[in-house]
Amino acid sequence: MLAQKEMFDMMTAKGISPNQYYLLLCIHDSIKSKEINVSQELRQLVDKDYVIISRTSKGDVVLLTDKAKKLIKSVEQLFTTLAKNAAVKSMGDDYEERIKEYNDLFPKGLLPTGSYGRTNVKNLKSAFKWFFDNFDYSWDVILEATEKYLEDRENNNWEFTSTSQYFIRKQEPDKSYISKLANCCEAILTGEETPQVQPYRINVD
Repeated sequence: MLAQKEMFDMMTAKGISPNQYYLLLCIHDSIKSKEINVSQELRQLVDKDYVIISRTSKGDVVLLTDKAKKLIKSVEQLFTTLAKNAAVKSMGDDYEERIKEYNDLFPKGLLPTGSYGRTNVKNLKSAFKWFFDNFDYSWDVILEATEKYLEDRENNNWEFTSTSQYFIRKQEPDKSYISKLANCCEAILTGEETPQVQPYRINVD
């Protein structure tokens, strides 16, 4: 069974249709809804106590009720949980600790490029999710490859050193992604003494 079905089960239990929920999200984010009959769906939302219409001197204002806000929060939490479960499945139960361990390998402060060596962990989580979706290297290999790469860069006065995020992946102008980490991991597995800095490239369809 698809995990996303849980969202529709939740809406059905609350007596709200997908179009009506979509309209709630548009109201929440103050954006214009598309390809639905707004007047019809809005009447239903009023009847079900999901929105109220406040009449002001500048016109009618549609406001979400606490009931609507609670539903939106519940559905958002569902997606947050699903995303976290997907990350655990691909990166391992201890991925948060491993990402921090990886980030701490990089030098503090600015690199000669003018960028900080260490990157925000939230950005690293997204980059590593991509990495594990495309490559099959263990955390032990990743950390060993990173250590060897940084040793090589330190011996060269940190010149042309990638940040902790761009070492995992970096998007090129042609929208393809390159990964220096992938090549360094492969160097570890093949027993090469010096990591290959030339990055592995993955094209985006």
